[in-house]
Amino acid sequence: MSIVVEDGSNVAGANSYVSLIDARSILIPLGQDLNLDDAIAEQQILNAARYIEAFRQSFKGWKRNGSQSMQWPRFGVVIDGSSIGSDIIPQDLIDSQVFAAYEHAQGQTLQPSSPGQSVASEEVVGAVKVSYFDKGAIDGSPTLVRVNDSLNPLLKSDGFTMFGMRG
Repeated sequence: MSIVVEDGSNVAGANSYVSLIDARSILIPLGQDLNLDDAIAEQQILNAARYIEAFRQSFKGWKRNGSQSMQWPRFGVVIDGSSIGSDIIPQDLIDSQVFAAYEHAQGQTLQPSSPGQSVASEEVVGAVKVSYFDKGAIDGSPTLVRVNDSLNPLLKSDGFTMFGMRG
């Protein structure tokens, strides 16, 4: 499947917010890259897009058009006190996808199908059984700090916490 980039104009069949060339132009100055095989790198980008799209219920604003293939562009979005045009794909969103693609390229499973934690040891303390887990977040989702940091300005806040905060 080839990458079809949503540029804010409601591109039919869009499946990404960033092209392979643009993703590499963000990563290479940081000393990072996706897989050198372009076909595999495109798969990493598309998997990252699916990961980002899973935040659909948490994004600020509303989809500009109910028939658009991706969650952005949106209207009613305010970032750092400034309204974002309904034909804009925010750079934070693009960065989030690129950073998620990089994590995927490094072997991170973006959407695990299991809880991601396993019991390392258990012991009985008095009448209480205590389990110690060796890895993984409680809900099984990976903690992708750089991805979350880029996504946070785009997510709704309840006034106390934001979905995707560092943890």
